[in-house]
This record gives sequence, C-alpha cells and structure tokens, in this order.
Amino acid sequence: MDIITSRNLRDFDEKGFFIVGQKVTGEWLNKLTKECEKYNADNPKWFQRNPHLESDLFAEFVKQPLFVEACKKLIGPNADLHWNLIAHKPPFQGKEFHWHQDAQYGLTEPENYITCWVALDVVTICNGCLWVIPGSHKWGRLDHVFLREAETFYAGRFAQDVDDKNQVPIEMHAGEIAIFHSHVLHRSGSNSSDKLRRSYICAYHHCNLTYLTDTGMKGAEFPILRKNKIVGD
Repeated sequence: MDIITSRNLRDFDEKGFFIVGQKVTGEWLNKLTKECEKYNADNPKWFQRNPHLESDLFAEFVKQPLFVEACKKLIGPNADLHWNLIAHKPPFQGKEFHWHQDAQYGLTEPENYITCWVALDVVTICNGCLWVIPGSHKWGRLDHVFLREAETFYAGRFAQDVDDKNQVPIEMHAGEIAIFHSHVLHRSGSNSSDKLRRSYICAYHHCNLTYLTDTGMKGAEFPILRKNKIVGD
C-alpha cells in the first residue's frame, strides 16, 4: 500500500508541501531522540549538519520506506541524499529562523529537490513550529540576504520583503513528517515554551545534481536509488 497518496501529490503540486501521519513511532522514534540527545550533549548547537556521516543510525534512517517512496514519486528512479541535519530549539531560548527557500543553501543544477522535516517532539506555535506560504514554490528562486544572528533570530540567508499574508502554521505530533519543495518559502518561530523542540531534516535530489556554489552542504551526498532500486539492498 502506498504511503504517499494521490492527494499528497496534488498538494505538493499546488501548495508545495504536504504532511503525512505519524510514520516514525515506537522504537525508531526512541532511537532517533536518544541519538539527537547524544549529539546535542557532545556539541550543543541549534543544529548539527549531516549526522549520517558519523552515525549508522541516521545512515539507515534516510533509507526508510517513506523517504524512498518520496524519492520515486517526486524525484525519479535515481536519487541521492542531498543533506540532513538535527535541529534543536531549547525551551525559552530557541530563536526564530526567518523566511527562506532551502534551494538558497547551496545553489544547484537542477534547482529542485525535496526536504523531509521529521518532528521528534510535539510541535506547536508556542514551541517554534514551521510556517509555510502555500504555493510559494511557484514564485521561483528568490534573492536572499545573509543576516547575522541577533537577539530574536538565528543567522542565515533569508528572503526579503516577503508577502506572508497567506502563511499557515504546521503544528505536528511527534513522528509526523512534512515534505516540501525546495522553493517553498518557510520559516520557524521562536520557542517560548518550557519544552525542547527537536526535529530531524533530510533532503533528497536527483543523482546527477551539480553544485554551483558550496555553503557547507556539498560532500554529504549519499546514494539512495538507482533505477528504482535501493542502493545497498
């Protein structure tokens, strides 16, 4: 039975994103949260890049059936892991991350790829959920400007003068996954709650992708599919 439905695919085409149910549960959710805690204890930053290069657990997780199916349906029969990261928003301290397109973080040809955002905790407006502008993936690649970290937001490359009147929050249960287009505009709010907000994010691209710039994600490529078969199986 398909995990990603025809409705999901319509939403991706029209809105630039969709949500699937709690596909990460039980043992997997426990293992992922413990591995994230280990990373945060060893190197307490708000995000850690490409943990699959050091962790067998994450290297295995990026080949889970949902991600493989997403690659087949949204990228094609030949796909690689593009990058992945762990994100922590600590209680009362987690800052906002402004409007951006993932495609801006290392320009590539082709530009389009997919990002899978896995909630490891309950995610709410109060603790810093994602906000998305439906349909903004159709606006093409927008100019971004680098801003240094400030009191209320993390550093990053951000879109300017965004028309966000149609923005919607994505509140999620632990184990739910949001899948979105690399051009869709999204942001995350600050964490004003007393609970840690953790997420794991993995992105996938066509295996023939070429990097036009390097912002630190190049070198994380990891083969997933060749001719619709999982590499290594």
